[in-house]
Amino acid sequence: MRSSVLRKCVAVMVGVFILGGVALAAEGLDTELLELLQNDPDPKEVEALLEAGADVNAEDGMYMTPLMLAASWCKSNSEVLRILINAGADVNARAGNGATALIWAARYNPNPEAITILLDAGADAKETDVYSDDALHYAKNNKALEGTDALRRLEEASR
Repeated sequence: MRSSVLRKCVAVMVGVFILGGVALAAEGLDTELLELLQNDPDPKEVEALLEAGADVNAEDGMYMTPLMLAASWCKSNSEVLRILINAGADVNARAGNGATALIWAARYNPNPEAITILLDAGADAKETDVYSDDALHYAKNNKALEGTDALRRLEEASR
């Protein structure tokens, strides 16, 4: 709970800085965005950081982008994925292990809507990671996706 309050305060502070014309260091904003996305954030916090100048395609130390982190960690609110995509996130960018946001979503996200959003945005279902596994491989092992329309769409897109 304390973390949520702190994140909301940061989002408000960023908004105040923007309105006041204070330029924040882009690298700091990028780091804040990458860290924020590891905790299923409020979409308004993500929007505030992007409006302040955070790079929607910034990479962390493992070459993961905000969209990859959101695909992995934002399980309860798919709106964050839409915000990042609408801001210009590269849906087919690859992490250090070759995984795309679609692979991360298929592997870790129990929300089928994440798969649908990424496919609708043009994510390539045929891309593979360094282990030669594609999103469908991981989705078949994600119990939350069993029998969903998202899994069927992923199967079709993988052909």
